[in-house]
Amino acid sequence: MSNSTKSAELIILGGTVPGIAAAVHAARAGIETQIVMYDDHLDGMFAALGAIETHYPGARSPFVEEFKRRVLEHYRTTYGADSEQYQVCTTLDPNNPMITFEPSVAEQILNDIVGAESKIRLLKRCYPIAVELARDVIQTVVVKSFDDGSILRLDGQVFIDATYEGDLAAIAGVPYRIGREARAEYGESHAGRIFTRFVPGKFPIAAARGKLNLLPKWTTMGLYAGSTGEGDDNIQNYSYRLCVSCDLDNRRLPEKPDGYDRLNYLGIVEDPEITETKRYALHHRFLTYKLRDMIAQDHVFHGHALPNRKRSWNATNFPGAGKAYPEATWDKRREIAQRHIAHALGIMYFLQNDDAVPEDIRAMARQWGLAKDEFVDSDNIPYQMYIREARRTYGRYTFTEHDGVLAPGLERAPIHADSIAITEFPLDSLPCTTDRMPGTLCDGQFFQMEISRPGQVPYRIMLPEHIQNLLVPTAASVTHVAWATIRQTPTLIQLGEAAGIAAVLAHETQTMPGKLRVEQLQQKLVRARSMITFFNEFDMATDAVWVPAVQYLGAKGFFASYDARPNDPLTLATARAWAETAAQFACGKLDANAQARKLMKIAVELSQVCAREFIEMLNQEFGRADISRDTLATTLTRCEIADENILTRAETCRLIYTILNS
Repeated sequence: MSNSTKSAELIILGGTVPGIAAAVHAARAGIETQIVMYDDHLDGMFAALGAIETHYPGARSPFVEEFKRRVLEHYRTTYGADSEQYQVCTTLDPNNPMITFEPSVAEQILNDIVGAESKIRLLKRCYPIAVELARDVIQTVVVKSFDDGSILRLDGQVFIDATYEGDLAAIAGVPYRIGREARAEYGESHAGRIFTRFVPGKFPIAAARGKLNLLPKWTTMGLYAGSTGEGDDNIQNYSYRLCVSCDLDNRRLPEKPDGYDRLNYLGIVEDPEITETKRYALHHRFLTYKLRDMIAQDHVFHGHALPNRKRSWNATNFPGAGKAYPEATWDKRREIAQRHIAHALGIMYFLQNDDAVPEDIRAMARQWGLAKDEFVDSDNIPYQMYIREARRTYGRYTFTEHDGVLAPGLERAPIHADSIAITEFPLDSLPCTTDRMPGTLCDGQFFQMEISRPGQVPYRIMLPEHIQNLLVPTAASVTHVAWATIRQTPTLIQLGEAAGIAAVLAHETQTMPGKLRVEQLQQKLVRARSMITFFNEFDMATDAVWVPAVQYLGAKGFFASYDARPNDPLTLATARAWAETAAQFACGKLDANAQARKLMKIAVELSQVCAREFIEMLNQEFGRADISRDTLATTLTRCEIADENILTRAETCRLIYTILNS
């Protein structure tokens, strides 16, 4: 690559799966798109996970569903619908909605998706070093080749920072945070230094009782002694999600890694020959789990079971070792990554060879090794470390713990009128340090499924305050506690999709993402069957004509709970409340949460409202809005609803949606 300049309408930094989702949406709309990648592989971190991690069984967005469909097609076509591979892929556990996949299969699918788009260009093994701004608009990003040091200038109209590190935003001068906010900063109960423990047999009540369409898991409770809530610069631990195999012909037992010290791993087995003080120090040096925890999860290499006798091993966490990574130089980042690799291989070697490990466990561990047919050009090690948390920018809104729990006066999380995606995974953080209190998990670890609820993600968290043409879907404006639910792949993919669609809309309207009318973006999202409001009764695979309307109005205060009840008849009190809410929205005076709270006060009633009556209510309310009576009257015809028809809630939403977007 020589020193030169290239241009594209959309420049995306990061070959991550959110960046890919953004690029695909833009390219399919005819937008010339350039993806700048740090290495040769599309999102090795996502591939190494081996699963789309979720507790929601429904369809939520186009890219998520396309990827899932291609995974299922691969295993069904290659091995057959009755094969073990297909059964493992679809998971046999009725309480597990995830599909699993081999890393090589995921990478090939991503390559196929991107390769089919002629409007997408890939620039590999480059990183950003500078940006050129004209007031509040990025004109150019300057990148440098890892290989030969050459410089390339990339001119664009819209820029997306899809890196996990938030590198482009930082270079552009966007303020960011690293570490944990104090409890007092946003009033988050799980902020800062905290200690919790898992509660056996404790399941989320709402999900377990069928009142929430999420599959119940365990939860953590607390807070315990020492939970000061003090903020600091600690972040969730990083790891390498090693892909291991028990196929005798496809496994490679690791050799002793350089610098191996068995003392670093003795805490796993709680060696009785070590004094209590010494054992405590050893265990808390680098480890956050013990052998009994691994066995309790049914496997010494516990993690997602993958097709073809593989696993994505999720117990190589290295607390504290990645703390410097977000702001480190590239040489330092590589050094940190190598330490994590040595740590992961050291754990495997210890379990397979050390006399402190019971012989039966050593024998079990030796049945597994690195999968030889995965990550074949990187010594069977994932191409990218699992960066669970890095920079988090300051945007036009900060998503906090409060946005992922029940809102006061509602039976759902707070409503955001600019919602562009959903969260559904619990507030979930891995350890931030190796400190413990007696009987607790490590400092910072929590899995709060009992209090977590599906949230709406505002568009504003992707928008820096003072740059109009930059979108940040990965290093978004989120607190440490709330990042625990935002960071899950399905939500990050949705944010990437929304960023790509925002870039398309900015092109179509000749404006910039920071100046878009968010209602136009939301209309594009819901028409594309991307979920911006979580409901229990339906997902985005539902082909009913009312789905976009219900989704859209779910962000405007028309629903106080997760129950849309689309087929129920419209009652008189709800009709009046919805007419008032529609008029407030049309006048630009909507307080979505306040309007939703009014709905909570409506008593159960048996009255029913016909179309003509509801149109008259709208006529009365819209007297203060710039919407004519003719528009209201003709909407019934457009929606093919007769005057005397008793309206369902879904039909009413469709009427309102059509009127508001006429």
